[in-house]
Amino acid sequence: MTDSRNSQAGTPDAAADAPASDEATVADELDESAEEAAGRGPDGIVSPHRARVVVVSLVVALLFFFGPAAAFLLGDRAEEIDNRPLASLPSASDGWSFFPAFTRWANDNLPLRSQAVQGGTELSEAVFDEPPPYGQSGPTPADGVQYPRVIAGSDGWLYLGGDVTGPCNPRSSVDEIIGSLQRLHAAIAASGRTMVLAVAPDKSTMVPEHLPDRYAGEGCASARKEAIWDGLTSAGLPFIDLRGPLREAQDRLGEPLYRPTDSHWDKQGAAVLVQEVVNRLDSTLLDGQPSPFVEGPEIDVSGDLGGMIGRPTTDPIVDVTVQRPGVTLAVDGQTIEPSDIPGMTQIPVTVDASSTGAPLFPGRTALLGDSFSASVRPLIAPFLDELTIQRHLAHAAPLAETIVESDTVIIQVVERSISAGGVQLTTPAVIDVIEQALADSPRRP
Repeated sequence: MTDSRNSQAGTPDAAADAPASDEATVADELDESAEEAAGRGPDGIVSPHRARVVVVSLVVALLFFFGPAAAFLLGDRAEEIDNRPLASLPSASDGWSFFPAFTRWANDNLPLRSQAVQGGTELSEAVFDEPPPYGQSGPTPADGVQYPRVIAGSDGWLYLGGDVTGPCNPRSSVDEIIGSLQRLHAAIAASGRTMVLAVAPDKSTMVPEHLPDRYAGEGCASARKEAIWDGLTSAGLPFIDLRGPLREAQDRLGEPLYRPTDSHWDKQGAAVLVQEVVNRLDSTLLDGQPSPFVEGPEIDVSGDLGGMIGRPTTDPIVDVTVQRPGVTLAVDGQTIEPSDIPGMTQIPVTVDASSTGAPLFPGRTALLGDSFSASVRPLIAPFLDELTIQRHLAHAAPLAETIVESDTVIIQVVERSISAGGVQLTTPAVIDVIEQALADSPRRP
């Protein structure tokens, strides 16, 4: 029960209601409260408690305003925690759009950003016993539905909200997307080049058993994705449907090939794509025993979805490497290990292979992919004479140049992106540029 004196001491009427013997005590408490509010004691000396508050507040303010700058000078750089590339610095020539773009760039590239998200989560869980709402909702899309950016499933599994947001708010119709891919294939084939299209299924498609019973976008996303898969399989495209091979591998291994707290497949899943693509290009490259795909020990890798909600996580996965006798890789003339192949960006990087033993697929091959190709790079390079890797998020001209400089073009896209119509290579204006470039540069003999 609350002490009656303490509950009344904060009001002017408390002294009048108190017994005579308590009047001095009540008056002293009232005076002390006023003195503490002013920051000084009865003799004019600053209260030690007040001084500590001022000092702490000052330190916090200095850390807030100057901490990121100090961290930057000490080498800290922002990291991708939203499952997307960091925003690029806009140009002043962009006009009024410069200002919102600059705000996005500043937010993305603020040093200590990931640490701040993690600290906020830990504080929220300690005080409120639940994580903060960031990462759980994003901007309201066109259909007015507030989709979660991260979908919490059972047994600690997390799913990317983009698996439903994009497909439920597509930028193009299914016919438009398929039509663009048909135009791209026709242009590449007419120029004497070869195209292979591989679509990486979403985690929610391949491992649906941990999804919640109900979640925003479940119905519209499923319908849209089914329409996309139907369109891809019936359009006459050089299309590799990875759903069947991935399910067969999951059944054989008795476990999913996607990671519990990440939006991507693991290395075993990436190996399935490589096997299917290499088999399509030249099945003899996979002949013989033992298999070139060697499974190693279990390793722990961080999960992007955990980082998005400020709760860093790691997933144990089986390491996979490719062993092809006599094959050596090099970038810019420097010999490298497959694991040291540079990351995929909008700037193309070429990996040259030489071999004194295992055969290589001849010619120049381009891999235009997204984040799912990150684990594909070291597994596919040892099969190819020359491999150029590039994100298909690049602008039309760089994409066209890479395609023109190649004999074979492997296009890898993820299900959620192609379902949403958010892939550069399904944009008519981009196809226009590529068509013209290929028409001007037929494949050299």
